[in-house]
Amino acid sequence: MTGSVVFFNEEARFGYIAPDRQNHDVFVHASGLRDKAHPPQAGDRVEFEVIDGPKGPKAIDMIVIETAPIAERVSQVHAPGVSRAKPKRTINQKRELT
Repeated sequence: MTGSVVFFNEEARFGYIAPDRQNHDVFVHASGLRDKAHPPQAGDRVEFEVIDGPKGPKAIDMIVIETAPIAERVSQVHAPGVSRAKPKRTINQKRELT
């Protein structure tokens, strides 16, 4: 399967891939990289296999097949502290909503 890297956090060692033929992102952990010395960057085109992980689809045997141009990488980088994931609410925030 092929797709594009949405983001990959080298420090946390995980990221997400947008597959070409699916509507949902696929999780990838550093352990699923074929070339662990060169982690992917946002916008890179990759080839990978998908398995059922404990929390949903997981990419394995992932390899970069085309690196993204620098301009594309910069445009896809999230600002510090900004996440695509829905933020978790603290107990105090939940109490304020009621």
